[in-house]
Amino acid sequence: MDHLHAINQLIEKAYEYQLDLCIGFIDYEKAFDSIEHRDLFKALREIGINEGYVCILEDIYTNATSRIHLDKDVSQIVNISRGVRQGDTLSPKVFTAAMEAIFKKLPLEERGINVDGEKLTDLRFADDVALITSTVKDMETQLNDLNKQSKKVGLKMHKGKTKYMTNFKTEETINIEDHEIERVEEYKYLGQTLKMEDCTSEEVMRRIKSGWSCFGRHKDILCNKNVPMSLRRKVYNQCVLPTMTYGSETWSTTKHLERKLHSAQRAMERQMLQISLRDKVRCTDIRHQTGVTDILTKIKQLKWRWAGHVARRNDNRWTKRLLEWQPRTGKRRRGRQKRRWRDDITTFVGATWARLAVDRIAWKEHDEGYIQQWIDIA
Repeated sequence: MDHLHAINQLIEKAYEYQLDLCIGFIDYEKAFDSIEHRDLFKALREIGINEGYVCILEDIYTNATSRIHLDKDVSQIVNISRGVRQGDTLSPKVFTAAMEAIFKKLPLEERGINVDGEKLTDLRFADDVALITSTVKDMETQLNDLNKQSKKVGLKMHKGKTKYMTNFKTEETINIEDHEIERVEEYKYLGQTLKMEDCTSEEVMRRIKSGWSCFGRHKDILCNKNVPMSLRRKVYNQCVLPTMTYGSETWSTTKHLERKLHSAQRAMERQMLQISLRDKVRCTDIRHQTGVTDILTKIKQLKWRWAGHVARRNDNRWTKRLLEWQPRTGKRRRGRQKRRWRDDITTFVGATWARLAVDRIAWKEHDEGYIQQWIDIA
């Protein structure tokens, strides 16, 4: 959620202040299976991991073997000399440490976006990497540098799945080893659809579609009158609702999108009760029977709590810094600005909402009132 919020805020500020922005999304071929053990241990030592821990990892990975079982047939012993252990809770941390060693060798300080005197060059979550620059030329240089360093530790960049997008028109292209990287208008990053102009509208419609898909998979339970409503309610709240609200903490919704979400949930509830619009049953009566959690209430709860969580942070993360960032080099667009992430919060509690959020108890007291305004709109 940190990365999703950070990249959404970056796109929002770049649009409002007319800043040139180029984001490259890296895809590695079998990233967790390809990294060399030798380079992995070297990377851990380079970033200062305690030698005792590195030795333990070496004992785990050195002379590791595997067998393949197919029914009653068992293969010969296969020696494993690369890749991290799949399913091991330590593997993502170890892989992240190796990626940190790779990025330390790149001259990133020369590129990126200047945020209050410090360059934002990349966002990394395990093998999901987003490179950030202000020009296409810098992006090409950065991608090629990363490709060279990645190869040294056994990681191979998938050039067909590596993409980039910009918020400005350009005829320039990006090539890595004579392979042209595709420029896209939108990209799915960490489960959320990103667009340079309007991330939220596209993502909300995709979430509604995903919600219906999840509803269809559980239709045998949700629409079965022989199943108690208490069980159907639980399945809906724990399976369908999280699918529809994933990443909603970062959304900048409008009344139109709120009504779309509201209508989608009402349609699902009618199917659960096998009621059509022609029956002319009031929505309040339907909700009284289903008892499911209201989607707008859930979204606002998630956003309100996330806003307080971000405001109380003091660990210098990009999440909070980008939220407070006011670019000095760009020029704001004329006329009415596009809806920002913080607009509905500032409308409710004022421009100094971040100060109020520092007091956890005071922030929680405003929770119900903030949520109620969304319910009234719906």
